[in-house]
Amino acid sequence: MKATLRIAALLLCLASFALVSCNTQGSQTVSNTTTLAAASTPSTRTPPGTASASIIMAVAFYQAVTVQNYNKAFTYLDIDAQTLDGTMLTRKNFFQMARTADKEEGMVSEFSASVDPNNPMCVIVNVERGQRLHYHSHLFLRMYQQQWTIFSLDRI
Repeated sequence: MKATLRIAALLLCLASFALVSCNTQGSQTVSNTTTLAAASTPSTRTPPGTASASIIMAVAFYQAVTVQNYNKAFTYLDIDAQTLDGTMLTRKNFFQMARTADKEEGMVSEFSASVDPNNPMCVIVNVERGQRLHYHSHLFLRMYQQQWTIFSLDRI
């Protein structure tokens, strides 16, 4: 049992390291953009302090959305999170928004994230749903209790 736990811990550490270095199931591209296909959701958040930490948080959010783990995705939202039109993102509203997007547009199949060069508190996520839909999602971030959180977004 201890050996299994050690192996699991080692795998988790390796996965975390790989995620931080932006080489898990994706490839590093120009301007610090990370492209990922559907992947498992990381179990911890990255400490704040750099733009890459905000990208890692945004990637974790979209990894959770990709596998329809809306409970996990919701944990990355700020306590006062809202859409750009001012709708508060309660758990119920967020789940409804995510499920509607999955039903009407298809599930997220691939995404890439980069920090907006004009606004370092915004992560632009290029999202692909199904085989036909591509769009940009803008996640506006802030620090809350020493963690990056999403306080506003235009779409999932």
